[in-house]
Amino acid sequence: MNHATIPARGLPGSCAGEQPDADPAASGPTTIAIGQAAARLRSAGRCRPDRVAAALGHTAERWRQREFAPRRETVAALATAVGMAPATLDESLEALFEPVTAVALSALAARLPATNRLFGFLMPGNVPGAGIHEVCAALVAGAGLIIKAASSEPLFFANFIRTLAEVDAAVAARAAVVNFGRADSAEI
Repeated sequence: MNHATIPARGLPGSCAGEQPDADPAASGPTTIAIGQAAARLRSAGRCRPDRVAAALGHTAERWRQREFAPRRETVAALATAVGMAPATLDESLEALFEPVTAVALSALAARLPATNRLFGFLMPGNVPGAGIHEVCAALVAGAGLIIKAASSEPLFFANFIRTLAEVDAAVAARAAVVNFGRADSAEI
């Protein structure tokens, strides 16, 4: 996959103290530096809600395209990993991404109270992408996110946040995806 950063041309606003240098989906297989991720997220600049909504909307639009390379690669890998048919995964992603638009997220931003808190999400492994709506809402509200991907499904959120980093690295810098199993030790 191409993980190059694409400038945020045409996206509104700026983010205070932009620091888009870290891979938001980087994690080690056995030792997780959750404390380091939290420190990075706490120091990441806050972005205007309209910029976050635009970046997430653009990212979701890319993921709605069935031929988008990261989606194709994720669907193929998930089909093997979780034993689901690629067509079923594609339909599931279609349903998940349908309401995730820049317009809908902008409307949501107008209703959500702003926050600068750090949230943690434990994602399920049985439905790839489940939780994307909550991730989007939290980012639009200004939260920093540590997303713990399911050990059985470590691909979707890592690849989605990498795509977000291609669209707008400063917005993606407000999220970190970690993956570890129950037997792994954590460096906190």
